[in-house]
Amino acid sequence: MFNVTAPILTFCLCLYLWTVVH
Repeated sequence: MFNVTAPILTFCLCLYLWTVVH
């Protein structure tokens, strides 16, 4: 489960940071 959740959390984090920068 963690192997599937980790990439999703990473993607959400990157998307969040990208949204804040722009």
